[in-house]
Amino acid sequence: MFEGSALAFFYTSDGGTDQSLSWTNTEEAQWYHRAVSRVGNTLYLSYGGAIVATRDVTGVAFRNSARPLVIGGNNNGSTAQYDGKVANVRITKGVGRYGNPGFTPPSAPFATGSSDPYWSNVKLCVEFSGANGSTSFTDQSPSGHTLTASGNAQISTADSPSWQSSALNLDGSGDFVTIADSADWDFGTDDFTVEYYAKHDTTVVDALIAQYGTTGNDRGWGFFEGNSLEFYYSLTGSDDVGTTSTIIMPPPRWSHKAISRVGNTLYLCYDGIVRATKDVTGLTMFDSNRQVAIGANGEGTTAFYTGRIANVRITKGTGRYSGSVNSSYTVPSVPYPVG
Repeated sequence: MFEGSALAFFYTSDGGTDQSLSWTNTEEAQWYHRAVSRVGNTLYLSYGGAIVATRDVTGVAFRNSARPLVIGGNNNGSTAQYDGKVANVRITKGVGRYGNPGFTPPSAPFATGSSDPYWSNVKLCVEFSGANGSTSFTDQSPSGHTLTASGNAQISTADSPSWQSSALNLDGSGDFVTIADSADWDFGTDDFTVEYYAKHDTTVVDALIAQYGTTGNDRGWGFFEGNSLEFYYSLTGSDDVGTTSTIIMPPPRWSHKAISRVGNTLYLCYDGIVRATKDVTGLTMFDSNRQVAIGANGEGTTAFYTGRIANVRITKGTGRYSGSVNSSYTVPSVPYPVG
């Protein structure tokens, strides 16, 4: 990988003939994520979260060189010496991490796979990975909740985030996934975080994950998105209190959303930016007896989600993200570390 007036990746299949993939780079000197990934028969060159060049490599086998790997120079380090700063270098063999336009650059430092300091507080952790058409979903958290598909809710390999090959697909006409009521969903006055990655197909406000209903006096909380991002909760079981971001959601693309309570403040987060806050001093969220639904309200009767969902995580006892409105937060590395 080389960079300067252009970002370029060179490779050879015979040891003598150079092949390359490049993009003219006119950005000023600043910290950016760069990557090259091979996914199947295509090479993807990416910069700052965008794929900037591709190359077909059908049938191409990279040559196994005996040279050392050099960071900051070419060959034995005697030429093409890099003038700048480098951090967070990672090589993954067997997985092409970035193959979708508008992917989310990984946060730094990279997750090591066993480094979640709040793992004991994680109550739900579902990747929604698996075979196309599968209705089997695994909660990797210590709670090990059972998830049940309704309607045509199923795993799809047709559209997924760059770090995995599948996601939960919901068509907006009665598809959702349910999880039974549990003390894990009773946030009360505790710090907590509900987060996920999703690609929403419409601007209609739909439920992403909710223990919330439109009837009775048993409302809990719910995360909704459409042309805005909204989190609602109840204090009595019958009232509605909302935290809403005024941002206009962009065209469909994979992005991270989260709600966190840290002390006396709720933080509504989207794609690395804190978008809204709400003071909740002295407030206790109502303990609902409803099931939790992913892709619909808690009753599974309305607000059906149209789009794809992956990497849903609920942490109780820890608010992972905070800051003033429009400040940045570190988007979590995915898949989430387990353990």
